Amino acid sequence: MKKLTYMVVASFVLLFLIACGQGQTRLTDNEFEREEITLSVQITTGAIENTGGNGWIQGAKQTLDMTFKTNPRAVAIFSYDALDILDYVGIENTSIQYLGLIKGATIPTYLSHYMDAKYENVGTLFMPDWDKLELFMPDLIILGARSTGAYDRLKAQFPEADILDMSITDGYYMEGFERNVGYLKAIFPSVADDIEETYQDIVSHMDGIRQLALNKKAAIVMINGSVYSTFGAVSRYSVLFNQFGFVVADPTMETTNAHGREIDHEYVYSINPDFLFLLDRGAAIGSSGAIADFLQNNFIKQTQAFINNYVYVLNPSAWYIAFGGFHSTYQMISDMDDFIAAFSTQS
Repeated sequence: MKKLTYMVVASFVLLFLIACGQGQTRLTDNEFEREEITLSVQITTGAIENTGGNGWIQGAKQTLDMTFKTNPRAVAIFSYDALDILDYVGIENTSIQYLGLIKGATIPTYLSHYMDAKYENVGTLFMPDWDKLELFMPDLIILGARSTGAYDRLKAQFPEADILDMSITDGYYMEGFERNVGYLKAIFPSVADDIEETYQDIVSHMDGIRQLALNKKAAIVMINGSVYSTFGAVSRYSVLFNQFGFVVADPTMETTNAHGREIDHEYVYSINPDFLFLLDRGAAIGSSGAIADFLQNNFIKQTQAFINNYVYVLNPSAWYIAFGGFHSTYQMISDMDDFIAAFSTQS
């Protein structure tokens, strides 16, 4: 009798935990058939937690053909760009019934409605909350550049879940963007047409800017308090040169560092860009901005970009946090509006 009572209690506990795991409001009543598909995906193996336990180091990427199932119901997203794309085409139009994501100060304003309690908080940009994820029981886990090192542990802990790495390799923005669009089209066929239509519209807008930007010498500076860094054509912000079409003001600039190559005001003066794009990392992560101080320097004031009023401030969430989404890429395009207005009549 005691054994039976124990089993009954254990069963109720299990059901309670399951309910807690997917206890947020069911987002839709959509029911879609699940089918197996094969995708060529990248994974990162061999990564280990850093000493602070809040990120990943080492690890090696490889590309494999892997089986995924379409139309997952419980989806955990550790990448704002993936959330951005699905939000743009309407999560309510997909198979997603339960959504877990990363919440906090870094969430872009246009995605702030996902701070609602009906969406489960499953970790940070870098690290899953393993206990919450265990209760959430995901069908699909989507990783971004900062969380890709979690693959090994996720695969061991959630062997039945599909794990999709949507990180974009520095210097290959458009290739990664197009690949990720293809992934989401395949996994969520109910919104595939909307995803493709939006992607093609973005490409068209980029091509239009490119025609105006060709042969125009530019530099991008990321400002992090009193520390400044810049990027070249093969870097995190290669999109400015390879897609939008500007010429790198410093043809010798090469860096594979995610935060660019550290520079000073005199360096910017020495390369004398005709166009200067500024990205405030501090504003992106919730601290105070420092662009005004940067622009007050006398070296900066002597550049052609400053003299001719061709200094443009980029949206920090779009360029730093949710890089690779639909909302964010349209914002990146919008950040070029002043440039377009100045030169569209001259082409």
